[in-house]
Amino acid sequence: MRPNFPTEFKRQLVEQSFEPGASVALIARSNDISTDMTFRVNRDRFSSLSFHGRENFLRAA
Repeated sequence: MRPNFPTEFKRQLVEQSFEPGASVALIARSNDISTDMTFRVNRDRFSSLSFHGRENFLRAA
């Protein structure tokens, strides 16, 4: 069964990926999820947006 994480949790994962020195492995480990799930959340968030910079992305998320 595929987990269905709340939107706020996914937003937090994306925000963590913008932190200096962030790595997928550390983000996954600190949130008790797989690295594949971390990649999937980021991919899903970015695929639905056009590029307008980080600030606009985080406001839209």
